[in-house]
Amino acid sequence: GLLPGEVKIIAADSGKALAAEQNVKISDHGTIAYTNLILQPGESLIGYVKTAAGQPAGRNITVTAQAEGRLFQTLTDDTGSFKFSALPLTQVYLNVSDTEGNQAEKSILLFGSDQIVTLQFIPRGTVSGQVVFGDGITPVAYAQVTLYGSWSAGRVMTADQNGKFSFDRVF
Repeated sequence: GLLPGEVKIIAADSGKALAAEQNVKISDHGTIAYTNLILQPGESLIGYVKTAAGQPAGRNITVTAQAEGRLFQTLTDDTGSFKFSALPLTQVYLNVSDTEGNQAEKSILLFGSDQIVTLQFIPRGTVSGQVVFGDGITPVAYAQVTLYGSWSAGRVMTADQNGKFSFDRVF
């Protein structure tokens, strides 16, 4: 018997790139009413995750695909390769990030044949400078500096006694 509640049933015929899913309710008696799953066309997406330097990114990096409001996830193998099977034929948004904060994203249109995509982590840089008073010369010692970007809610640091600051590993 199954516990009462809602479950998702997924069926796929990867040889023909067909897939279906349906949410069904499990009764208080642990049974599911009869249901039909109608397989629809879908496609495989094979990909590679590369470092900012273009090398294979390695194992166990999470790759997320979003299509038609649904999320699909998989992990890379030792060579940075991944595969999704039976994705819907539509625009697919891919996102990848590792435990060190590296990230990449890409959008791809699946159009009826297996496709290959490469996601490369975005290179990082340094943002540095000096905080000075209105005269443009005199440094502001220990000023609070905040760096904002679409990738972050804001990183804060305190400038040194000469007003100098540096943010490392910035996208």
